[in-house]
Amino acid sequence: TKFVPPPTFTGWFSKYYYEAQAQELEALHDWFGSVDNGQGRISFEELQDLPVGESPIGYSAALKLVKIFDSEYQSSFDFFEYVATHKFITSVHDAFITHDTSSK
Repeated sequence: TKFVPPPTFTGWFSKYYYEAQAQELEALHDWFGSVDNGQGRISFEELQDLPVGESPIGYSAALKLVKIFDSEYQSSFDFFEYVATHKFITSVHDAFITHDTSSK
């Protein structure tokens, strides 16, 4: 019950939040807390260090992701938006790795 999103957390991406398991939510919450400056939100500048695979996503990708997933238009993510974004990125990354025939 610690990680129950508010009723206003809706939209096409909210389904990704609900795919996260309890243990994963704990780990994501730990990362979010280590980056958050105490406001309960992280900016795209803070998000740019999010690791995807073996590399951070970088400034440009972080800025684009915030523009897509920030449902409150505050140029930052709350924890629930962050989890949805993380799950979306992970699913795209995993799909790419699964179907990438050039590296096999």
